[in-house]
Amino acid sequence: MSEPDWPRIWACFHAALEVPAEQRLARVDALEPDDESVRAQLRGLLRAHAASDSFLRTPLAEQLDGPSDEALIGGQIGRYRIEAILGRGGMGTVFLARDPGALDRAVALKLIRRGLDTERIVARFELERQSLALMQHPHIAAVHDAGASADSRPYLVMECVRGQPIDAFADEHRLDLPVRLALFEQVCAGVAHAHQKGVIHRDLKPSNILVETLGEQPCVKIIDFGVARIIGASRDGAATLTEVGQRIGTPGYMSPEQATGQSGQTDARSDVYALGVLLHQLLVGVLPAPLPQHIDAPSPRSPSALWRRLEVVQQRRLAQARQTDPRALQRRLHGELDWVVLQALAPDPARRYASVEALQADLRRLRQHRPVAAAAPGWSYRVGKFVRRHRVGSGFALVLLCLLALFGWSRWQQQRQTAQALAQAERQRDRAEQVSAFLIELFQGADPEIQQGREPSVNELLDAAAQRLRAGEPGDPALRARLIETIAQVYLRLGRLSEAAELQRQGLALRQAELPEDLAGLADAQNALAIILREQGELAQAESVQRAALNRQREAHGPNSAELARSHNLLGLLLRARGQLDLAQQELLAAEAIYRTRADPADGLALAALGNSLAGVLKDRGNLVAAEQRYAAVLDWRQRQQPDDHVLLANARNNLASVRIAQGRYAEAEADFAAVLSIYEAIYGHEHPTTATALNNLAVSLNRQGQPARAEPLLRRALAIRQAALGDDHAEVAVARYNLGAALYGQNRSEEALTEYAQVETVFLARYGAEHPRLAMLANQQGQAWLETPQWREAVPVNARALTIAAQHWPKGHEVHAEALAIAAELARRQGDLPKALDLAEQARQMQANRVAAGDARLAAIEVVLASVLIDLDRKDEAEALLRPAQAVLQGQYAAEDPRCRRARLMLVAIVP
Repeated sequence: MSEPDWPRIWACFHAALEVPAEQRLARVDALEPDDESVRAQLRGLLRAHAASDSFLRTPLAEQLDGPSDEALIGGQIGRYRIEAILGRGGMGTVFLARDPGALDRAVALKLIRRGLDTERIVARFELERQSLALMQHPHIAAVHDAGASADSRPYLVMECVRGQPIDAFADEHRLDLPVRLALFEQVCAGVAHAHQKGVIHRDLKPSNILVETLGEQPCVKIIDFGVARIIGASRDGAATLTEVGQRIGTPGYMSPEQATGQSGQTDARSDVYALGVLLHQLLVGVLPAPLPQHIDAPSPRSPSALWRRLEVVQQRRLAQARQTDPRALQRRLHGELDWVVLQALAPDPARRYASVEALQADLRRLRQHRPVAAAAPGWSYRVGKFVRRHRVGSGFALVLLCLLALFGWSRWQQQRQTAQALAQAERQRDRAEQVSAFLIELFQGADPEIQQGREPSVNELLDAAAQRLRAGEPGDPALRARLIETIAQVYLRLGRLSEAAELQRQGLALRQAELPEDLAGLADAQNALAIILREQGELAQAESVQRAALNRQREAHGPNSAELARSHNLLGLLLRARGQLDLAQQELLAAEAIYRTRADPADGLALAALGNSLAGVLKDRGNLVAAEQRYAAVLDWRQRQQPDDHVLLANARNNLASVRIAQGRYAEAEADFAAVLSIYEAIYGHEHPTTATALNNLAVSLNRQGQPARAEPLLRRALAIRQAALGDDHAEVAVARYNLGAALYGQNRSEEALTEYAQVETVFLARYGAEHPRLAMLANQQGQAWLETPQWREAVPVNARALTIAAQHWPKGHEVHAEALAIAAELARRQGDLPKALDLAEQARQMQANRVAAGDARLAAIEVVLASVLIDLDRKDEAEALLRPAQAVLQGQYAAEDPRCRRARLMLVAIVP
């Protein structure tokens, strides 16, 4: 019998330790090493491990005095109620906890182990938290919060992922190879995002890659960045939290440079190696063998070669778990999958994929039956790929005629593609090194020792990064442009619009000067700038930039591309904001036509965004039923794709609630807006413009329910947030003032309301011009307020403007038109023209009755106007028949001091003895 394969035995041993003790022997059987002697060694190691007192495998910090982890169950850490232990690691314990706030959600709370909470390590822990907080990706578990326990130990609060390790999930659901590869691509997408943010995971393994089912689709979540580090951060010799007396990584998954203790030499390619191990495990069902112990070691056996060494019984079991048979699986592994796995597992980092993106690119080529870059195969391989893609047109006669020419061409193409792949890998490596150097210097400046204990904020780090980018670092124009645009997007999300616009303009100028041939990059940069300008309220500038982006997208990607469709959508949003609803709908329908032509499942997220845009135009047109259907469809789709506290799901809920406001379903809207506000505050904080939007919307729902006194403080808070972030002349500041004026009017404070409306009018005229639909809505509010003052004749020109704009923008019968007619009727009554007043009031009533149900306060308010005309015409019985139910509706809807309620009440008293 041959000498035991100890590297393999140790790898299997550590893999068995990943599962609960009662499942470890079964795990050994599942791994099924090559012969019985190896299995015997494994069982012996597990028995010895079970008999030990676990001292040697437990970090020193765990042995220190203090309450046990179990003692914390049932108590609280911060505001979080501890319910159970999810797992333990070298640095600390992860608890299942519950956030008792508005969301009442389950979270995972990671508490640092006692004894590791020194001042230096706590500062590093916080720095790590800030870097991780910048990662926002659907396949990375989100960080929600951070703090310190009562005994000053730091903790992180993260998304609670209720899933299985990826290998267990794949086996339990008997996923075939294409589905396993699709899951693996999700893993790659999350890791690539982390690398783009400068974070290397360093411990990728199945137990840190969970799969949960959202709707009907499996979704990967990468967890536990506890031993991660910023790329290159250890080169300055500074310790990090994850390097305190611990070996970095898990045997069997760690790269040779990690296994030999050279953790300072790890880079993105170390994660590529771990991904190679994971891919091997998903495909074959066992770990690679033999495991290389240094970079000069020979490569492991290929997956297909290792498969042939497995016992027949094991082959059958593993093949069944992949919905195939052993021979078919052997054929599938042989060739391209072998090459991809072996390049990812190359012991020498220089021979691996240079980045996770390069590995992803080869996986895409596999799906598309195109040649992979992982190997340089002969012409027959490339011809085979061509024939598989073009089965119908690849007749036997054509192949015979073309073979000789194709042979020469394929050899030349092979050499050219290999050279291109090498050049691309070199460029990616150079850029990775430049990103590494950029981040090293940035985070060195934030080192607690340099800052003398002061904690640097995320905003300070961003400002420092922006300053370095303005100074021309790094030198590669494409990389600098990408970094500039990334920081600009972060500024935008933080509500720092001026900084976002300035930096995005710089990135666009850099592309125009240094990278004019990159049309796609230019178009994306223009899209990003147009979005920022739209948020700033600079709509004319934004439209000009957006139209240029649309033309460039068409040139770069063609007429049926998703990129062109997105630009049509963005232009539609701009035109809607400018009040040009017909043109907006044209652009949005053009985008929809492209997506329908493409029929690509990957366009689901973009179609949801487009559904929101179309629903918004329908709502503005007054087609509330169709708008509600669109918004509800988007919400349903998002509920199947995202967790309950996801910002995109909150956005969808907010949009649907806005239609319910227009429909008069105020209580439903209030509940939705309150939930949205809780999510926005948790994600954006209490002083962000997006949070101000939720405050504004919640206040509107309260005001419409006759609670203007409750709405007013919310609106003043929203106004203050928007003023601080956007400036007094921004359109969204004016919107907050508009709604504040409505709340003041509802408290019979019409003079104060008119003061707010005057400032709104100044901004709206400057931003939109004199014929924007928002000016008609404002004119109605101003008209109602003037009617409550001695200067009621000031409402005459205001009302004329409302009627003119309403006729231009809405079909006859829209709510704004009906309200304007009701105000015109009241003005005609006060001026003594009763026939005209009666005609206008009856028109207004009929319009509103066609839109809303009986008992709606908006209809009741118009019926009060009609009743006042009937009283002046001495038709008091008819007036009383209208007034009694209208007064009851208004009294139930509005506050007692609301002018509409007061007027109905006084009129009823006057005509009833």
